[in-house]
Order: sequence, then C-alpha cells, then structure tokens
Amino acid sequence: MRPDVSIVIPTFNRGSLISQTLTSIIHQTLENWEVIVVDDSSTDNTVSVMESWLKSDDRIHYVQRQTLPTGACACRNLGTTLTQGRYIIYLDSDDLLATTSLENRVAQMDANLDLDFGIFTGVLFKNRPDDLKILFNLDSKSLALDRFLSLDAPWQTTGPIWRKSSLDHYHLEWNENLLSWQDVEFHVHALALNLKYKNFSIQDYYWRVMQSSSIGTDMITSHHLRSHWGDCLSAIHAHLISNSCYTPEREERIVGLYFNWMDQWLHIGQVERAKWAWDICLNQLAIESKIYRSGYWYIDTTQKLNFHPYIHKIVRRASREYLKLTCGKPKIIPQWSKTFMRVPTKLPLAPAVYI
Repeated sequence: MRPDVSIVIPTFNRGSLISQTLTSIIHQTLENWEVIVVDDSSTDNTVSVMESWLKSDDRIHYVQRQTLPTGACACRNLGTTLTQGRYIIYLDSDDLLATTSLENRVAQMDANLDLDFGIFTGVLFKNRPDDLKILFNLDSKSLALDRFLSLDAPWQTTGPIWRKSSLDHYHLEWNENLLSWQDVEFHVHALALNLKYKNFSIQDYYWRVMQSSSIGTDMITSHHLRSHWGDCLSAIHAHLISNSCYTPEREERIVGLYFNWMDQWLHIGQVERAKWAWDICLNQLAIESKIYRSGYWYIDTTQKLNFHPYIHKIVRRASREYLKLTCGKPKIIPQWSKTFMRVPTKLPLAPAVYI
C-alpha cells in the first residue's frame, strides 16, 4: 500500500540524536508512513544506529549519499526522488514530531484538495520538548513572500507538508549550491510560483536549537557568505522576476537583503568584503545613489573606530535606526524576526514521544 506521507531526513553526524527523531515518528497515531534518512557521509556512529533501526521497522529506509555536492539540500533532493508517499515532510535529524502530527496534517490536506502545501506551527526546544516554550511560525496579516524577503520567516523547514504531485508538477527542488538560507530560497521559490497553501496554526512539531554539526545550520563564515548567501540573493531575485511578482516594494526588500549580507561581513570584521557586497547590490539592482552612499556611510561609521565589542554593537544598532529615519526607504533595514513569542501558560504543549 502506498504510504500516506513520506518523511525525508537529511543527516550528518547525528548518531546521538537521530534515534530521538525516529522514536517520535514510530509513535505517530497515523501508521501509514515511510521515512527516508539520507546520510551525508557521517563519520560518527550514525551507520550502526541506523542499522539497528532498519531491523526494527521496515517503514524506515536509509541511504548513504555517495555523490557530490554535499549538504542538506542535496540530501533532501535525493530523498525526494525515493519517496512513495502522497505527501512529503522535510524533517531535520535532531527535531521531533508531536504524536498526532502526521494524522492531523494528512487529514487537513485530504480535506483541502486544492492546496499544494499546508503550514503547521513549531515549538523551539533544546533538550526536552517543553524546556523553552517558544513558538515559531506565527501567522500574520502580511504576505508570506514579503515576510521571507524581510528576514521575518513565517515558517521553518518542517512547517509545511507538501503534496508530492505539486512538487513534481512545478519541479520544485532544493538549491544544492547553498550552505545557508536554503529554506528561505526554497520557500520564496514556491511562493513566487504562486503555489496555493493554507496556514492551519496547529502546533505539531519541535525544532531543536543551539546544536552543532548541523548540515543545514546557518553559519556566518567567509565561506558561507562568499559562496552561498550571494547565490541565494541571485536566486531569489531571479524567482521574483521570472514569475512576474517583482515590484518596487519587493526590490526595496531585496536591497535590504543585500544590506544584511553586507552587515554580516562587517560582523566578522571583513570591511573590504562588506564594500564588495554593497557594490554588487549597486550593480545588480541599480539602487539610488543616496541609498548607495548611505550604505557606505554605515560601513565607515561602524568600522572606523576600534570600539569595545559591546559599544560597537550599540553603534551598529544606532546607525541602522538612523538610516531607517533618513534614507527614505526603511525596508532596506531588515528587522529581527517577529515569529518568536512565548507560549501562554494556558496553551498546552502537544505531546511528543522521543525516548
């Protein structure tokens, strides 16, 4: 019998955690599922851990990726090609599903046959599902596409359940050139294609934070910023133009993404790279000279003095606020994500079995 849902899990050196993830799946109230774990050449005990799981449940499948490129996106794409389910969920190898997650998601998608994907709410945690009580993916009146372009991501990788036929029809794949911000590029592409979705605001999974050795973690390093964040910007720009959803307001938001890219170079102390990034923005988007000069003012103001790190942080924040007030285009200064909020104590946490 064809599975109702396929769960694709990329992993790298998560032998100590992936059993918790798989345990949360085998305790699902819906039993007609399959799991495809794609190993990105782990060097820890992941292989032996997975061999034990393969013996215990034939719904679990394990693939060791042997070809280039590496990374979470390549693993997700490979896993997707192997899926048999009507629906697909992308789950990281240290995260957890609440026990009713698959049942609720499949039921909602079966009841809404016009949807290409549905969005569900996650809760952040470190070690136990109830230790942070911070919601992610809060709904908003703003358009999801504009929120992604403003660095206010309305959902995370595991938030959606995808209709497989829709992914196939639109040839929607993960960008294997990216080490960082893969979910931003992927979801911007889906929204630019005008895929139909609905936010169900049902809390049903747990996203682990502050973990190392992640193949999908955003790392502010020269390697990531130089080779992949730039690629992400180019891809997002192209998605909007090719799908006729590029507007002056969205161009302003893309300038904001370039500003953030430039600011990340400053954050790691590479002033010349920051100038290089801002020059690329000028060449790609033909920004107004006033905005271009404002960017250079920001670079010079925040870097010309050898501030104490704490004072330097204050200067950067103050300079950003000043630019918002004076440049005439406040959207070029991205704000911190608004999707994190404390769960009210009266809201019960959805149960997850993980040990």
